Amino acid sequence: DMESRMYAKPREIEEYLRKGTGKPYISCEYMHSMGNSCGGMKAYTDLEDKYPGYQGGFIWDYIDQSVYRTRENGREALAYGGDFDERATDYEFCGNGIVYADRTVTAKAQEVKGLYSNLKLRIEGEEAVIENRNLFLDTAGYDFILRVKQEDALLWEQGVSLNVQPQSTARLPFPKEGIQAERTGGQDAGEYILEVSAVLNHRELWADKGYEIAFGQKAVKRQQKGCRAGQRLPEIIRGDVNIGVRGKGFYAMFSRSEGGLVSLVYEGKEHLIRAPRLTFWRAPTDNDRGWNMGAVSSQWLAAAAGQTQLSDRFSVTELEREGRVKIHYEFETACKPSFVCTVDYLVDADGCIEVEARYPGVSGMGLMPLFGMEFKMKKGLPEFPLLRIRSGGELQRPLLRGKARRVQQHVAGKCIALSGSPGVRQPHGYPLAGGVRGGR
Repeated sequence: DMESRMYAKPREIEEYLRKGTGKPYISCEYMHSMGNSCGGMKAYTDLEDKYPGYQGGFIWDYIDQSVYRTRENGREALAYGGDFDERATDYEFCGNGIVYADRTVTAKAQEVKGLYSNLKLRIEGEEAVIENRNLFLDTAGYDFILRVKQEDALLWEQGVSLNVQPQSTARLPFPKEGIQAERTGGQDAGEYILEVSAVLNHRELWADKGYEIAFGQKAVKRQQKGCRAGQRLPEIIRGDVNIGVRGKGFYAMFSRSEGGLVSLVYEGKEHLIRAPRLTFWRAPTDNDRGWNMGAVSSQWLAAAAGQTQLSDRFSVTELEREGRVKIHYEFETACKPSFVCTVDYLVDADGCIEVEARYPGVSGMGLMPLFGMEFKMKKGLPEFPLLRIRSGGELQRPLLRGKARRVQQHVAGKCIALSGSPGVRQPHGYPLAGGVRGGR
């Protein structure tokens, strides 16, 4: 005998398990992987470590249920409900797999893979911790790769063989060369990553040699203590309406009236279309309709659309010790309750621009769908690292986030592939911001 429910919440499952009925529990369905989903899955898988009677659950489903069809424009694409002019229809059902119908892996599969893995890797201090939760399988079939990165640049890497027995944990210290690379290898302030990856050291029927089984990471923030030798402040050109910042091979213009960066020229080529804007909204997914996001979080759409720049708080500050110029903006939202966000652009003489957007935290509003900035940039131009967002203050409630996804850099104009997925820009069945069903 066993207990099973569909879409019971983690707290409801835990309430049952605490009763100690003697019957194991399994959810016949606990993840609906349509569109951008599986973000709250860790709340379910964490119960595995707390209750022996918990057997997990099932995801609906593994593969999108769609077929190829030639569209009106002559292109072949995977089609689903409504694409064949059938009525009545469930439209995007059943495009809800963690892989597409052509077996291409989606980004959300990375979360599932990480949480389902019996090999748990993490970084503690300067050591990689390898926890083998398998009942019978040791780690003789894997190589462990230790890495040190600065942003996406690889500073150091070394492969190690280590046989961790089933139901055992081992520690793998980073060699001195690796720690030295993290401390002195990079020349700039920024984010440094210590990483351990487990890969197959032989070919299997289901994967080639070198296929990654699991990984663990730790981010180390290094602040710039002062100017590098010979570094100077960029040139500042002050006007009544616009502020120019010029340095080696670049020019940036900040507008008082537009409320942000209005021109960004590298090697004589303009990259921007309009000034970046704060946003608190994203295109709803199919799963968002289940919790009525359009109504519950509608105030955040108003906050994104109705921003007023507080022009009297605009400022330009020379940060001589850092060798950077800070251009400061503040924006008040039109929602109720209203709040003020700040945006700082920090520019150095080499043309590197760091953007800090800060949200103070407010109560009395629904769940915030997104916090970030929208950049409208020209296509076909060279890719360059541009944006890092920092947020300050406390959100009204914790946001569910992916817990098993790799930390990596996003480059303007480029789609960087996630581990085991084609990239962060992926098609969804439900028409989103563009209002177009693109298909694959």
